[in-house]
Amino acid sequence: MGPVREVDTACLLLTRTDAEGLIVSACDPDLRLYLGKDRDQYRGNVYVGNYTSFSREWIANPSEEHRLTVVLEGRWRPADTEQPCRTRPHGNATCVEFITVDGRPAQVRLVPAG
Repeated sequence: MGPVREVDTACLLLTRTDAEGLIVSACDPDLRLYLGKDRDQYRGNVYVGNYTSFSREWIANPSEEHRLTVVLEGRWRPADTEQPCRTRPHGNATCVEFITVDGRPAQVRLVPAG
């Protein structure tokens, strides 16, 4: 079993250990071009999907940032101050927070904490 215990958002997540610690790559492919339901795609609560995403006016909206939280087994900290994440203890685990946007992956190097 790997180090990932939970995530708060559906995402693509890769982990790899090496002699120095753990490398985590996280990607949230949801561009968040709009929030909620696209009302034209529903009749009441039933999805009818009459339109493709390419025909929707929101297709040109900018991608919205999203905070993605991953819980890893064990205590970890960023390898240096340049790592694109924040960490905090979570019992015997570590919460790692990434800001994701535009479907781009964020890759971090973590080392054992204390």
